[in-house]
Amino acid sequence: MVLPVLIPSPVPIQPATLVAIDRKETYAGRLGRRVAETWTVEANGSLRTLKVAPYHTQVRRTPRFVAGDLVWIPSSAARLTLGQVRRAR
Repeated sequence: MVLPVLIPSPVPIQPATLVAIDRKETYAGRLGRRVAETWTVEANGSLRTLKVAPYHTQVRRTPRFVAGDLVWIPSSAARLTLGQVRRAR
């Protein structure tokens, strides 16, 4: 018996420039600080607003992005996690 294997198609990604980051941090005890961010990015000549899922600074190493960084993001995302974002070099 042969079972078909479904391979998910890759999510298209596109380069974007971070224009502004609205960062809100609150104290979270042993977890460090809870950080919630809203990014404004410019991709393909248009501005988009993306919400980054909140994360804790002591749970794992998280990169800190600043305005002006060039990043790769999923093209259809309105809400994303830092694991979905790659810094362009």
